[in-house]
Amino acid sequence: MVARTSIASGLWSNPGTWDTGVPLASDAVVIAEPHTVTFDVDMTGLAAGVDLIINGALEASTIPGTYKLRSAINNIRGYGAFGVLRAGTRTTPYPSDCSFTIDHDGTARFVDLANLKIDLNCLEPTIGVDGIVFTSATSAGDTVLNVSPSVSGAWFPGQEVGIAYHGAYEIRTILSVGAGTITLTTGLAGAKAIGARLLLLTRNIRSIGATDRHFNSGSNGRIICEARGGGAGLYFGSGHTISGSAFTGCGFGVVYGSGHFISGSACNGCTYGVAYGGGHVISGGASNGCSYGPTYGTGYSLSGNAANACAIGVLYGYGHVVSGNACNGCDTGIHSGLIKMRNWSPAGNYADVAYLGYCMASGTALSGDSQERIVDSRRHAGVAGERRVWSPGGFAATDPIIKTAGFISSLKLTLQLSTVPCRVDDSIFIQAGQRAIFGGYLKLGAIVQAAHVRVQLIDPMNDPLRGGVFVSEFIPAATTEWQEVRLLITSDTDRELTLRCLGMAASGNLWWIPETAPKPIRISDTSVPGGWKATMVNRWNGSAWVAVG
Repeated sequence: MVARTSIASGLWSNPGTWDTGVPLASDAVVIAEPHTVTFDVDMTGLAAGVDLIINGALEASTIPGTYKLRSAINNIRGYGAFGVLRAGTRTTPYPSDCSFTIDHDGTARFVDLANLKIDLNCLEPTIGVDGIVFTSATSAGDTVLNVSPSVSGAWFPGQEVGIAYHGAYEIRTILSVGAGTITLTTGLAGAKAIGARLLLLTRNIRSIGATDRHFNSGSNGRIICEARGGGAGLYFGSGHTISGSAFTGCGFGVVYGSGHFISGSACNGCTYGVAYGGGHVISGGASNGCSYGPTYGTGYSLSGNAANACAIGVLYGYGHVVSGNACNGCDTGIHSGLIKMRNWSPAGNYADVAYLGYCMASGTALSGDSQERIVDSRRHAGVAGERRVWSPGGFAATDPIIKTAGFISSLKLTLQLSTVPCRVDDSIFIQAGQRAIFGGYLKLGAIVQAAHVRVQLIDPMNDPLRGGVFVSEFIPAATTEWQEVRLLITSDTDRELTLRCLGMAASGNLWWIPETAPKPIRISDTSVPGGWKATMVNRWNGSAWVAVG
C-alpha cells in the first residue's frame, strides 16, 4: 500500500495530479481540498481497488468511455466540509456515451456520506422513467410483451428490466424493442395479467458489489443511478433525492432517515421498499414489486404509481397520505396503520385495505372487497368523538341520538349484505394472569334478526374471517331493547385482542357501544388453568356471572 495525495486538480490518470504517482491497487488515496480530480480510469484490471478519502471533489470524466472506481479496505468517505463525489449535474445528466461504476467488490463497504456530498445524475430514459404496464396477459415462458406506452427509441436491446406483479419480481434482458412491444432474451418465470409493471433498470451510473449498504447517512444529496442488491440501498440520512433504478433487489431500499424524495424506478424488487424513517415523499414508480412497499415510519406521502405491484403496498405506519394511483396491483394495497386516503384511486388489488386503525378517507372509492377489509376513521374529519367505519357488509357512524344511559353516543351499523358482515373492531389488551371483562351495549333494529348478529373476542392471529376461531362469542336475545354484553376472559400472557361487533343482513340497523377498558373482577375459583378462558356473561347475581339471552 502506498499513500497518495492530490497536489493539484487534474486527471486521476495524470502523475502530476499526485504527490507519489497514479494510484494503484490497495493504495491509500486522499483527494485534498480544494482539488478537483477527474476520474478517467477503469480499475477492472487491478488486483484490488483503493482506500479513498475525498476532501476535495472527485468527478467522473465526461469524455466517452467506461470508468470503474473500486473501493478497498475502508468505506469511500470524506473528513472535511467540502468533499463531493459527482457524476453529471442536476441540469446536465451524465452523457449517454459514458459509463461510471462504483464497485465495492462484494464487501460490506459503502459510500459514507456523513462528511461527503453525493451528486450522481445518470441519464434517464425519455419515456417510461416511472415504468410502463402490460396491455395483455402473458404466460410463463413468454418473451414478447405488449406494453404501454411504447418505449421504442427510449429503451434499447441489451438493457435490463424489472417485471413487477403482486410482489413477484423478475429481471430480464431486452432483445428488441418495437412499437408497443418488448421482446426479452429469456421467457417469463410466471404468468402476468394486464397491468403488470415493467421498469427499466439499466443506467449509466451504477453502484454494485455492496453486501451491506450502498450509501450511508448524509443530507441533501442526489442519488440518481442504478444500484443493485445488498442489505440496504440508503441507510439513514435526510433530504436526499433518490431516483433512477437506485436500490433494486435490496433487503431494504431506503431504511430510516427523514425527508427523502424517492421517485423514478427506485427501491424496486426489495423485501422492504422504504422502511421506518419519516416525512419521505414517494412518487413516480418508486417502491414497485416489493414484498412490502413503505413499511412502518411516519408521515410518508405516496402518489403517482408508487408502491404498485407489491404483495403489500403500505404496511403499518402513522400519518401516511396515499393518493393518486399509488398502491395499485397489490395483493393488499394498505395493511394496518393510521393512514389518510385523499383522492386515492386504487385498482387491481385483491384487497384495497385490510386492518386499518385510525384513518381518514376522502375522495376515495375502494374496490377489491374482501372480508378482511375495514377502514376505521376516528376523529373523523377532525371532529372529536366522530367515528366512521367502512367494511364490505356495510358501514357505521357515530349516532348521538340513540344511546343508553350514561353514554353520549353509540355507533350505528347500517347492514347492507346478507352474506358478508358489516363490522366494527376495537383493540383491547389483557395482562398476563389478569381476569377481566370486556363488552359493551347492543341494540337491534326492528328488522334485524338476533341470529345474524354477534359480539366476539378475537385473537388477531386466529381471526374467524381467515379460517380461525373466536375466543368467545355473545349471541343477543331477540329484543329491540338495549342488551348488556359482558365477556369474561383470563390469559397467562400479555395479549392484544379484538372486540368485534358484526351483523349480516340485506338491510337494517343495529347500535353498538364498545367498552374496551378491562374491568377487573374477583373469582373465587382458583382452579382455572393457564391459557384462554372465556365465558359469556351479562350480569352479576351476587355470587356468579349469569349469561342472559
